[in-house]
Amino acid sequence: MPDQYPVQPDGGPDEGGPAGQAMPPGGKGRTVAAPASSRRRLRGRVLDWVIGALVTLSLLLLALLLFWLSITRPVGSADATPSVGTPMPSAAGPSADATPPSDLAEDEVWLGDISLEAGSIVAAGTPLLDVVGTGTDVTSGPDGLVARHLDLTATVPFHVVAAEIGPDATLSAAGGGEVRVDTRVEALGRSLPGAHRPDPGRVGGGADRPAA
Repeated sequence: MPDQYPVQPDGGPDEGGPAGQAMPPGGKGRTVAAPASSRRRLRGRVLDWVIGALVTLSLLLLALLLFWLSITRPVGSADATPSVGTPMPSAAGPSADATPPSDLAEDEVWLGDISLEAGSIVAAGTPLLDVVGTGTDVTSGPDGLVARHLDLTATVPFHVVAAEIGPDATLSAAGGGEVRVDTRVEALGRSLPGAHRPDPGRVGGGADRPAA
């Protein structure tokens, strides 16, 4: 009589192949490879994830590029330099009454206080426009005109202040006697503008110096 082998029922606990496959006594089941359709689905999911990541990265780079273009301008498109100056704040003069010096010579003239107006002067190497000045304790003699205190209110030309700040600065009136300074930072062939208002005390004011 031929040998007969038990048949593994569906859902049985034995190790082995698919349901209904005959198993020899004491035999081990064979490992069944995953279907090709499962591998294709896995590859499809990985491909979808890669495509989604690339699309997200592209949108992010596009947003950054648009933002960069919106806050910058091409190099060389600088605004025209304005020709109007900004007024200088004046410093308070001395409150005490001046008295003539005891060693005043006969060929010298002493003035307790003076006031002057000038279209332009040069003080401490800086050209000034629309000058209104007051001085106290002024002596005129062979050595020239000397004032103990000289208070000048004037306009500093924009090009003078821009030269002190830097070559990439553009100045314009900001109202209230203040000046607006526009600077540019170049990167990747584009210029990034910036603006600030300097401390008026650093632009000009009264000074205790000999008159020119």
